[in-house]
Amino acid sequence: MLFRSMYENPTFLAQKSLLSVKTNAILSFRNKNGWLVSKVMTVMLIRDAIALVSLLASGSSLLRACECANYTPIQKTLAEYSDRAVFTARIVQLTGKVETLGGKRHSILARAVTLKRYWGLPWYWPQAVVLDGNGPCGTEFEAGEEYLVSGDLGRYGVVHVQLCSRTMPIRFAKVDLRTLDGSHCAAPGGTILGVLHSPPTGQRSVQVYPGETLALTDAEGKRYNATTDADGIFELRNLPEGSYLLDPRLTTNKYTPGGAIQVRKGICVDASRFTFPYVITGRISGFKPPAGEGLLETPSVELVPLSSRVKDPQTLITRAQADGNFFFEEVPPGEYLLGVNLTVAPSARIPLLSTYYPGTTDRRKAARISVGKERVAGSFDFVPMHAALANVPVIVTFPDGTLVPRWYAALEVAWAGNKRWTGIDYTMGWSTGWGGLIGLAGHRHRIVAHTALEYGADEATDRCSDPIEIDAKPDAKPVRIVLNHRCAAGR
Repeated sequence: MLFRSMYENPTFLAQKSLLSVKTNAILSFRNKNGWLVSKVMTVMLIRDAIALVSLLASGSSLLRACECANYTPIQKTLAEYSDRAVFTARIVQLTGKVETLGGKRHSILARAVTLKRYWGLPWYWPQAVVLDGNGPCGTEFEAGEEYLVSGDLGRYGVVHVQLCSRTMPIRFAKVDLRTLDGSHCAAPGGTILGVLHSPPTGQRSVQVYPGETLALTDAEGKRYNATTDADGIFELRNLPEGSYLLDPRLTTNKYTPGGAIQVRKGICVDASRFTFPYVITGRISGFKPPAGEGLLETPSVELVPLSSRVKDPQTLITRAQADGNFFFEEVPPGEYLLGVNLTVAPSARIPLLSTYYPGTTDRRKAARISVGKERVAGSFDFVPMHAALANVPVIVTFPDGTLVPRWYAALEVAWAGNKRWTGIDYTMGWSTGWGGLIGLAGHRHRIVAHTALEYGADEATDRCSDPIEIDAKPDAKPVRIVLNHRCAAGR
């Protein structure tokens, strides 16, 4: 797995992108589109989470658990925003506990001078207000920064601000400033728009990419193209309701996290994306995950160095995106073999041969890929794989049908001629009972699941499922897993 610290859209939204955070007692790594994978004593997975703005940007130790998602930019035409106070303001004084991070002072309580009032702030309120960012989904404010504020009125002169309100520094609020009056979001259909930009590097601004063309495809295969303007914003209006898949490949040896974007009538959706340079890219054809909700596993892709040609040889590993595309961002010069595995590598216990580019299990017949000093090696698409991979979507519930908020699930396979079950995939879920594993089409599999206990929780509350046997096949319907009994001691 390639690691990177990044935060989706410097509006500080961790949405539809890859996200990494590393804080005290929290280990996180970026996964495929839209996931934040964290380990806080126990491993937890957040899908489509929105990360705390100033905390993520600064790495603040005040980072706290927050479960929310908001991809809808501020629009006066929507009740969820029309009932709030929306205005711009400059932070003039930090009134709560102050932290200094990277030379910048932050606090969850601040006094601010209002600059422009859009709606919801009574005329008789003072020009100076208190911004209160307390709460599990609160936010921090930076001294001297100007903000676009979307908050709820409290007692006289106090505005309560939460992360999901899309309050953010004005310099990162291009999308919301464009959608404020709702005209960009008006029916018929809905609107997809967003900023294409570089990841933040601690500077006060990020690089945007004007003139880049992005492609989206609807459920029927119809293609829509959008080009970013001078502000790096792309926009597609009057789209029919439904799901659209973003092609991650851009035109200038860069890529952006792809994935599905949902469009609703009369509503804008923020699809802002980071961009990353790549050295090697490709696609695993013949691999199609099922549509619908849930976290879907994808194959691992490996660059195996030919040790005599690569300095300090190490096997580089990444994961394909949901549409089969994969990218390697940093590759030392040399010669490599490109291979595809399951979520685990082949071994004596897992007698699956790797598939090497362009589509052979015979390493001697595999094509060698050369990476020069300029690093850009090109695109390498696999022909349909010999070992057909299949997603195994799951939904984890309690006996009464309630979705399990935090859970783990393991997938095992029975190889021909071997009665033993061998584990080949393991996944986890947080805040949703939906998820997915990846197995081998045509093979018998077994799934077991259990709750994910928080650190220090009573093990007596741990619930487990009975093993469920299935045959993995493409376009399979979700398998319901019921946590119906107490787990055995010492599991």
